[in-house]
Amino acid sequence: MESQISDLKTEFIMIINNRDTITKIFHILEGRIKKLKTIYNEFISKNEKQIFIFGLDSFRFQSKLMDIEFIDMKRMYLAISNRIYCDYYKLYRILCSYINENIQEKTISEKLNIGTFPIYLDLEPFKEYDFAVINELQNNILILFSSIVNYISIKDRELVTYNKKLNIGLNIDNFVSTFNYDVNNTREKFGLFVKYMHFFQRNHNKILGRFVNKLQAMYLQIDKDIDFDESVEPKFIPCIEDTNVVKEDVVNTNNENTDDKTTDDKTTDDKNTDDKTTDDKTTDDKTTNDETTDETTNETTDENIDNATDTDNTTTFFEKDNFISANKKRKKKKK
Repeated sequence: MESQISDLKTEFIMIINNRDTITKIFHILEGRIKKLKTIYNEFISKNEKQIFIFGLDSFRFQSKLMDIEFIDMKRMYLAISNRIYCDYYKLYRILCSYINENIQEKTISEKLNIGTFPIYLDLEPFKEYDFAVINELQNNILILFSSIVNYISIKDRELVTYNKKLNIGLNIDNFVSTFNYDVNNTREKFGLFVKYMHFFQRNHNKILGRFVNKLQAMYLQIDKDIDFDESVEPKFIPCIEDTNVVKEDVVNTNNENTDDKTTDDKTTDDKNTDDKTTDDKTTDDKTTNDETTDETTNETTDENIDNATDTDNTTTFFEKDNFISANKKRKKKKK
């Protein structure tokens, strides 16, 4: 359970780093937008003719677009920061309520400072809360988590003592069962609160990471359009990638490649099967044709044999008739 609290601290450090990066980019963008406004005002003050002002309208619109995008980014960041405070505040209230109702421990109750933080109102989604307050609120939650872990450890040791007394013959079975249930219930509840916290902080880091990328894109766009004095401002701000999105893309790409390979293999197999089927069919057709040809040849041969036989019989018949006729003639001559 201590390792879980350590993981929560690490996740919050990532939130702090993301916030610091956002603050730095905002500072640079704000300075550049102010510089553009200053340049425009200098043009207007030195060129008051209407035709000159007309020629500067495009530059004014360019500066105005950047200003609008900057204001929208600020408003979005306020909504994100507001939501971070909302999640911590509501979880803290639930945690304090559970401790007051279920854990009768004076050392833990003394750490409850529910009235020291500003009340969160859902009707004010863009209200700005100082990050120092958010940091303190998150730290108080972790302190209460650690107190609950110590409480569970103490109760586990007491349970071991009660089991020893149960084993020597005392009829405290129901008491031990109830005590064990109460400790397990506290342990499970603590695990639920930790899961809430893990989800909140992973979600906060994902949202902040994507917001950093949006700010970075805005910064690069302005830097590409206008060549500012780089001796005063840094040229490049490292872009924080959204690791979750990158992992999903890699997994999706691998799945697509696997699907493509499977499809290709299946197509090849189907093609080979079709070719084999075609070859088999062709072979069968050829065999059938050969058999048919043989049968036809045999039939023709049989017919020729029959015809030859018939011819021979006819010839023999005519020869026999001629022989009989010749004998008759010879008998007539003798007479």
